[in-house]
Amino acid sequence: MFLMDDVRKWKAVYRLLNQVEIEVFDCGTLCGSACCACAGNREEMGIYLFPGEHLLLQEAAAEEAVDAAATEAADKAAVPEIKDWLEWTCEDPRELGFPDSWTEPVYFLTCKTAPSCPRKLRPLQCRTFPLKPVIGENGVLEMIWNDEELPYSCPIIEKNMPIHDDFYKATYTVWTHLVRDRRIMDLVLGWS
Repeated sequence: MFLMDDVRKWKAVYRLLNQVEIEVFDCGTLCGSACCACAGNREEMGIYLFPGEHLLLQEAAAEEAVDAAATEAADKAAVPEIKDWLEWTCEDPRELGFPDSWTEPVYFLTCKTAPSCPRKLRPLQCRTFPLKPVIGENGVLEMIWNDEELPYSCPIIEKNMPIHDDFYKATYTVWTHLVRDRRIMDLVLGWS
């Protein structure tokens, strides 16, 4: 059985998505980074990690702690540390309506420094928005605009703006691998 509970698999996903952008510019300049810094209730704004994704962020936090011990604070880059920009809680997937296959705790992340973050460590949902995977009527994976009710307006969705082919292709490729994990496939089927 294919599972995404492996840091190396998540590193490969992040690496591929680090190579592409939705546009030739930061799309947050269109909306003031609305999806990062929504004017709504900040305590409720956040995202859930996918199975195994927390392992990569935990590893990055551990590496950061080692680096901090070896480096003076004055020498560090101006990028916020994980402990400074992320807050996470462990949630019961059954209480949140996740598929039955999600038996492990689900991690809910809240960004404390929005819209500033270490971009190379943005979680999957931050990287692939506004695209959303669904399984089409023909049983094939498709990427659509995120059609969930959002507490903000995304100009790219609202105006049906074109996105880079590279971004679409990389996002599609990532999701074709992710849905091999039954838990993630069950979630995508629920979205479809």
